[in-house]
Amino acid sequence: QSNAAIEKLAGLSKVELKQKKLSEWIDNAEIFNRDQFQSEQRIFRQNGSTIPCLIEGGRVRSDYDNSQFSFAMFTNISEQYQARESLIEREKQFSSLLDSTPDPMLIVNADGVITMVNLQAEKFFGYQRQEVIGKKVEFLMPARFHELHPKLRESFTQKPSARPISNRNRLLVLTKDGREIPVEISLSPIETNQGLLIATALRDISDRVSAENERNKQMRLLQKTKEEVRGNFEELQAILDAASSGIVLVKGHDRIIVSANQRLHEMFGYEAESLIGLSSKVWYVSEETWRETGAIAYRHICEGDTYSAEVELKRKNGQVFWARITGHAVDWTTPEKGAVLIVDDITAEHEAARALQRAKEMAEEAAQAKSDFLANMSHEIRTPMNAIIGLSHLLLKSKLDIKQRDFMHKIQQSSQHL
Repeated sequence: QSNAAIEKLAGLSKVELKQKKLSEWIDNAEIFNRDQFQSEQRIFRQNGSTIPCLIEGGRVRSDYDNSQFSFAMFTNISEQYQARESLIEREKQFSSLLDSTPDPMLIVNADGVITMVNLQAEKFFGYQRQEVIGKKVEFLMPARFHELHPKLRESFTQKPSARPISNRNRLLVLTKDGREIPVEISLSPIETNQGLLIATALRDISDRVSAENERNKQMRLLQKTKEEVRGNFEELQAILDAASSGIVLVKGHDRIIVSANQRLHEMFGYEAESLIGLSSKVWYVSEETWRETGAIAYRHICEGDTYSAEVELKRKNGQVFWARITGHAVDWTTPEKGAVLIVDDITAEHEAARALQRAKEMAEEAAQAKSDFLANMSHEIRTPMNAIIGLSHLLLKSKLDIKQRDFMHKIQQSSQHL
């Protein structure tokens, strides 16, 4: 037996499911031979695609004829599978990035437990990573510091802040072969869903020349990062310039334009980049409108809300048009970071609304004219019709043959209905 859900999941009809062996559309059908099972398997669909599923079930014996059969529930875990694969990939990327750093690095949680080390740390301490992961960070320190260091660590986790490598951040570490090596460390707190993590970079200062070389490597890595950031910024700017809406970043009391995309310049009729450094006041039909709109908008924006309103703005050539402005703070807790505004020209929408209103008014006028016409016609017809009704009533009281009387009845009834 099968339900509609598994038929849809497998892309097979009920008949096709009965005709196929489990091994033809389930990655490992042998799990159905177990008394109980829970397994992630791939489902091979009719169209050739596969879907990861969680299959749970077991064997059941019928009370009716003592026959044995298996039942299973299939749950589509595509999203979980993709999320897990994405997480694994990100962890691999992070691990690769960690391994690419020239300094020994440790990732430690708020309890001081080592959760990750890079290749340089393995070489530096002489341990394989599985030998240190899960142990307290004090494991890599001389025994005389085991009592003091947890207090220092607890003090840092209460008020975490980035601490770069310097002579002030110095301690002794203990390698696997028993050597004590003086190092400078940097501490970088990282907030995650699992809690606070601390990225710790160590630098061997027993050889200052070696330390200088390591510093040069760090500078090259920083330069590469800057180039990547610059490339990412250029890509982001290209995306913003391709947007159909005007997008702008404004800062300060005068709402100075710090950055704006190409569409915003085109919308207001300005040359590229010529709006940068100007106040958004140049868009508004009057300074009073600019101040009133800003006061209302920033009451919402400074509370972390999104503001949206339709206002009349002015192009460079003085043409006034209707626009919809939507704004949100970059960081509402830090107003000086400014606000991002999205501006859309909605002139066509307003024209369509006015045309609709005009059509509605014309329809109402036509309906009123019709009503007036019918009222007049009713009055004009009613006077002679009363005469017809009265005369037909008198004629019916006179001597008429059957056919004439029938005609008069019809005239009278029709007149009364009218």
